[in-house]
Parts: sequence; structure tokens; C-alpha cells
Amino acid sequence: MKKSCAIVESVYPLSDRQQTLVADEIKKIFAPHKVACYFKLNADLKGGLRVHLGATILDDSLVGKWKTARHHAEQENLLQTSLKNIPNQLLKSLSNWPEKVVLTEVGHVTSVQDGIAHIEGLPSAQLGEKIIFESGASGIALNLNEYTVDVCLIDDIENVREEEAVYRTNEVLTIPTGLSLLGRVLSPLGQPLDNKGKISGEERALMQPAPSIIVRHSVNHPVHTGITGIDALIPIVTVLAVGPLGG
Repeated sequence: MKKSCAIVESVYPLSDRQQTLVADEIKKIFAPHKVACYFKLNADLKGGLRVHLGATILDDSLVGKWKTARHHAEQENLLQTSLKNIPNQLLKSLSNWPEKVVLTEVGHVTSVQDGIAHIEGLPSAQLGEKIIFESGASGIALNLNEYTVDVCLIDDIENVREEEAVYRTNEVLTIPTGLSLLGRVLSPLGQPLDNKGKISGEERALMQPAPSIIVRHSVNHPVHTGITGIDALIPIVTVLAVGPLGG
């Protein structure tokens, strides 16, 4: 085994007995390596010993102890400074805290069958509301029962599992509308299938009630079939359905 060289520095010359004791301690520290000790004087140490063995330095001198103490003092001051800054950081964080607390209803899936997920824990869900699942799937609330909600899954059906968390969105499912739809290929949910990018346009609810009869335009142009009996008994009007016996 190759022998290593340890340089022992001291302020004053060591006696033979002191050198033997120091050499024995160094050999114990670096065992099982073989170490040869060489002693030299260094008045800059101010006292104590310093040992060099390759890249390893064992500093037990007064200068080394003073540097260590100063380093610990600097770290302590840095810690105290950090602790003093904590209240300011807390105040800054609290100043950015939202004024309103948002409460979110969370349910869980009890069963999934034929694209329908049965949910418990969403007592305030609305008919037609968009529901988000923890797995990333989404669906529409169709049946609002006393304790459960039946949700029709519209995507990622295979990823929905029992006991999975479910969240409300307080939004109904919407699809884009407008002239930007012309010439595009869409899914039933309004998602583009032609790889031509996102569709821009006004978002409208997928499920919404039809306009009432009162707000529709009046119809005053009947359709004549040319058969007097049919035109007299069963008038057919444009746009709307067949009128019963005279309108």
C-alpha cells in the first residue's frame, strides 16, 4: 500500500514525545492508510496544530477556530436577518390573499355503467351543468335525484373509476357558433376534427330551451297545395307545423 505524507504545522517545535503522540493520532484517523508525518513551524497559526494530508485539512489552530467561530456568527446573523424578514413576507403574502373564499362542492363516483356515472355529494348540481372528473373526463348532469346525480360522460369514458373525485363547474356545456363553422368538420360537442385549428366564435349553451311562441315571428303566408279540401280543412303554414282545422 502506498504511503501518504501528512504535514503537521505548529507555532512552536514539538518534543519527540509530542510528535509520537500526534503521529499516532493521525494514523488512527486515516487508518488503514499508511501515513508518514513531517513537522514544520508556522507562526501564523497563533497556537494549536494544523494537519495537511492531500486535499484534507484538519485545522485545530487558533486561527482556524477563530475562522470557524466567525463563520458560525455570520450564519447566525443571516438566520436572524431571515427571521426578521418573515413578518414582512407574511404581510406581503396576506396582502395578495383573495378577498373572497370560494367553496367548491366535491362528490365521488359510486358506479359507472354504459357511459353514465352515478355521483354522490353534489347536492347543488344543476340540470345540464358541466361536471369535471379527477381523471380529466367531463360530463353533463342529466338526472338530479335526491341523493345522487346521473352524469352522461362525453369524453375519456374509459378513465373514470369508482370513488373518483368529481367537481362542479357552475357552467353549462357550450359549443362555438358563427360563420367560422362554415366548411369545418366537428364532433357532436363542437370539437374540430379536421386539424385546422381552434374554432373562434361566440360560445352558446349546447342545451337550451327553444324560443317561446310569443317571441317568434308571426306566420301569415299559408302554403297552398292546390287541393281545395286540404287547403280549407288543414291549412299548412310556412316554418311552423300543420295547423289543426283552420289554424
